Amino acid sequence: MAMYVTISCKADDVIVRAPDIDDAMRAHFGQPPSPDRYLCGWYNAIGYAVKSGQTFKDLMETFSARKANCKHVEDKEYYDDMALILQWLDLHYNLDARSGF
Repeated sequence: MAMYVTISCKADDVIVRAPDIDDAMRAHFGQPPSPDRYLCGWYNAIGYAVKSGQTFKDLMETFSARKANCKHVEDKEYYDDMALILQWLDLHYNLDARSGF
């Protein structure tokens, strides 16, 4: 069964596309725009997990546990970046995940 996810802005409940979220995220974190890559690959790491039914808070716990098992500084930094992105997403956006065909 497929999972359909919409993400809406908490401020006005308007549904937002992932590229628009990425633009806002980049502006917030002071990163330059990129037409072909999501910041820190967030959509691949977070977007697909959300489609499987996980919430932003679920992912924060998952990434925190993964970070605890990391041996390399670069990996820990990646999970630190993902934690910041998840906190920002959770602060600004609502998830609506539905299953169906």
